[in-house]
Amino acid sequence: MDKYIGKRMIEVKELAKYKKHGEKFFTLKPCEDEPKESIVWVLDEYDRSEKAYWCYKFSDVNHGKYIKGNKQVFVGFTF
Repeated sequence: MDKYIGKRMIEVKELAKYKKHGEKFFTLKPCEDEPKESIVWVLDEYDRSEKAYWCYKFSDVNHGKYIKGNKQVFVGFTF
């Protein structure tokens, strides 16, 4: 868990490894300090038929999309 601390970019599939520790929030664009909840995404489950992870916006659970595992996302922010 130590290598995960701090703001940085990682792939979605790496974020999925940390999901069991409670880390599942990310943004698609870099943000300064605390991001608005409208740009924060939540990692859900992997869909084998789509070969991608289902993700949804924190502020609107009805707004979701599939994101491939090799997509770079921003993590490590205070939320």
